[in-house]
Amino acid sequence: MIEYSIYNEVTGEIIANNFCSETDFYNQGIREGFKIILGNLPYDKYYIDTSDNTPVEIPSRSNKYFYFDYSTKSIKIDVDLLALDSKEKRDLLLSRSDWTDTLSAKERLSSYSYQEWKDYRQALRDVPQQENFPENIIWPIKPE
Repeated sequence: MIEYSIYNEVTGEIIANNFCSETDFYNQGIREGFKIILGNLPYDKYYIDTSDNTPVEIPSRSNKYFYFDYSTKSIKIDVDLLALDSKEKRDLLLSRSDWTDTLSAKERLSSYSYQEWKDYRQALRDVPQQENFPENIIWPIKPE
């Protein structure tokens, strides 16, 4: 059996791993724009340097918000996913403070405390408008 990986000849991205008999290996066709390299290379750990057709290890990503960009051969941030998760966190914090935004809240809280909660909730709503959102968020501090 021969193990091999199929990769995009322009970007070097590995798109499939396969194995077959030696006879089948030499008789199969490969779609235009793709090439084969011997060996079973994990998609998420390698790409192929298309200048010399050698495997190159992909740099590690520190968290789910980073991905490997095959066109630049560098790690990039997934701003859309980070923004989505940040807004979900913001919405959760808002929902946890909903009790401060009722008709009776002003009576239950002191005027000062009520205003602090009101300001906190507004700051949460304003998080997406921060200058470096979503890469560098300054989260408001919850009143005590």
